[in-house]
Amino acid sequence: MLKSIFMNDNQNTVGMISRIRRRRQLNIIFDNGLSVNKTLKGTEDSSSNSKEDVTIPPEFTPHQYAIFLLHVAAELEHVLMVQYLYAGYSLGGHDVPLEHQNDVSQWREIILGIAKEEMGHLMTIQNLLRCLGGPLNLDREDYPWDSEFYPFPFTLEPLSRESLAKYIVAESPADWDNDEAAEIR
Repeated sequence: MLKSIFMNDNQNTVGMISRIRRRRQLNIIFDNGLSVNKTLKGTEDSSSNSKEDVTIPPEFTPHQYAIFLLHVAAELEHVLMVQYLYAGYSLGGHDVPLEHQNDVSQWREIILGIAKEEMGHLMTIQNLLRCLGGPLNLDREDYPWDSEFYPFPFTLEPLSRESLAKYIVAESPADWDNDEAAEIR
């Protein structure tokens, strides 16, 4: 039993160190002025044709840095998936009037369909991690919410106009800038 307690404490310490390291690395990315929407050197963004260098921190090899960024992406996809599932299953029930049940059922299927897409994204990231020989990542609570990578804090809430607006903004393209986008934001 003592060994089990020590192992749990050791895993908690490793997790805390991992969270600190992850936060520091994400801060470095933004302190260097890189935007989430900028492209890697040698690739072209079709909307702006800009090229940017990505500086790999000295404590990482390119391989390790790719795994690090895939871990961040996995956490993002996992968080969105869980919130979409919660929002989707918040719809319906016995309180919906008979004349609106069909509409509400369709809304639920759309939200759950988006959650399934997020599951696919999460699986793709896990497959990439496996191909690179990195550890799989199904964590979600360790993500630093004050980062530009995630536009709003993790909250399990029923579907509402406000929560739907957050999801639309999170899924919208970076250059989505018209009257409709301004209203939703």
